[in-house]
Amino acid sequence: MIGLYVDGAARGIGTNSERAGIGVHWGRRSRYNVSCLLPDNMAHTSQRAELYAATVAVETIMNIISKTTTIDTYVIVSDSQYLVNGITGYIYGWMRNGWITTMGGPVKNRDMWEYLHFLLDDLLDERGINIMFWKCDRSENEEADALAGMAVE
Repeated sequence: MIGLYVDGAARGIGTNSERAGIGVHWGRRSRYNVSCLLPDNMAHTSQRAELYAATVAVETIMNIISKTTTIDTYVIVSDSQYLVNGITGYIYGWMRNGWITTMGGPVKNRDMWEYLHFLLDDLLDERGINIMFWKCDRSENEEADALAGMAVE
């Protein structure tokens, strides 16, 4: 089992200088650590940054890591309740309800939720790789937070 940490950060939301970035921390001095802004064609919000960080981590597992190791379980650790609760629980209700929340409105960031869910299903079904999500306290996610912060500075 391998654990890695993800985080998103956003600055200047609602202004002309809004930007959001991510941090993916695999370990000290890991070549797989990531600090980058969200793509220009994507809305820059903190929620989308959290989802994008998880997506980048899963894509790294899919495209690089799983081709060099036989490890079949990964744990993505995040301080984002939005991300962890969404991907481990809420998403199943959203899909059953046609992507409508319990409050009756459309699910925000549906495109990103659907893509992340697709990647996770594909890894499990096609390669037998299971990815779990764990919620941590913000104080336990300092490395990923620092990487995300560097991206938006």
